[in-house]
Amino acid sequence: MTGRATTDRGTGPWIGDLGAAALAELDPGRGRRILHAGCGTGELTLEMGRLVGRHGLVLAVDPSAGLMAEAAEAARAEGLPVVFRPGALEGPHEPAAPVDAAVLVRALSRGRDPHAVLAAVLAAVAPGGRVVAAEPDWPAVELDHPDPALTRRVLSARRVGIRRPGLARELVAMLSAAGLLGVRAREVVTEARGRAAVEELLQPSAAALAPAEPDGLPASVARSWWASYTEVADDQVTGRLPGVVAVGTVPA
Repeated sequence: MTGRATTDRGTGPWIGDLGAAALAELDPGRGRRILHAGCGTGELTLEMGRLVGRHGLVLAVDPSAGLMAEAAEAARAEGLPVVFRPGALEGPHEPAAPVDAAVLVRALSRGRDPHAVLAAVLAAVAPGGRVVAAEPDWPAVELDHPDPALTRRVLSARRVGIRRPGLARELVAMLSAAGLLGVRAREVVTEARGRAAVEELLQPSAAALAPAEPDGLPASVARSWWASYTEVADDQVTGRLPGVVAVGTVPA
């Protein structure tokens, strides 16, 4: 693994941090055709639409039509070359013609079978095309709190709902095993400061403080743990979530 980037969480969708790093690796230029698998609410998709321009195309796929609705309306309002298509991440995606590149941000960990998701994406990419996959490394999340031992238990419990919380560490091996060439990766560390930013950082891992905790931690204890943050100065509440961005090329 090469390189390391650190971003300040600030405001806006959490996916912007890892997504921005993935976008930099994808480098979508004018006229390019991009497949965005697992587009979610579409912020990254819209940005790609702006970058490829009117002669390009971004095909965005996600199982939830509801998540894509607002982004689809925004794309229409801006006249962006973006097509939102509800569908399983495992595909098939079947674009009208092979795409030049594909990006998956948190898509592999959301699918029922990450290998099937990756295979469906690769089937849509033209020879020589670039594939970028990015995943947060949930087991490595860190959060400052006066009770470190309880914090470790709560953070572990919050990972319920993520099928493969440590998938980030497998990305290089997965892309290489799928036949991609020149696979490389770098770490991106998202830093959150302030209670609101930290809560948003944790939220994608599961429903907030889910009542059925895998290690037997009662939800009431977890809620009390979070409430204790009201006694901590806001600028002293910090969290860190590493992630991995992996890149490879489809054989020509």
